[in-house]
Amino acid sequence: MEGEGDRSWERFAAELARMARAAEGEEVLRSRIRRAWLGRQAAEDLAWEELALGWVERGTEVGLVTTAGRRRGRLAGVGQDFVILVEAGPDKGRDELPSSHAVLIASAAICQMVPERGEVQPGPGHGVPGELMAMVDALDALAAARTRVRIVAPPSPPLEGDLRWVGRDLVCLLARPDRRAVYVPLAAIAELGIRSLP
Repeated sequence: MEGEGDRSWERFAAELARMARAAEGEEVLRSRIRRAWLGRQAAEDLAWEELALGWVERGTEVGLVTTAGRRRGRLAGVGQDFVILVEAGPDKGRDELPSSHAVLIASAAICQMVPERGEVQPGPGHGVPGELMAMVDALDALAAARTRVRIVAPPSPPLEGDLRWVGRDLVCLLARPDRRAVYVPLAAIAELGIRSLP
């Protein structure tokens, strides 16, 4: 009889161990489901600016498809309605570093933004810090410095010249080579490449 009682306790102990493993497995499963749900919530609450700011913080290389074509480079800044992309230029010579230039790209002109590292899940959102600069204000600062730029406003051909002034909804460019004044509606600008700062 004593042997049978010992087996009952062994069966009972084995059943308790099985139940503990099952409960532990359920807890692991619940934990995984919760993490996945939190990740989906973070992604669903993510705004365009937060995603781009996260990539700026990490120095992420991106490929962009815009209404003006394709671009590839490192995201360097984010505004209310634009991003700044720094592209590496062609080598100038054997002993020189490659040149690079910045391009302001209107958010409305971006069709796709693909991180080079293939990031699927965005990092944790930190929110947007304070007020972001609007593109009109960035262009105004460039105009005050009489910056040489290249404006792309599809379907028109690109314009290159000196940015002279910025109004509420348009810019004035002294186009090269004849320095004629050209007025471009701000809403039409897809890209503005910075050619040189004075």
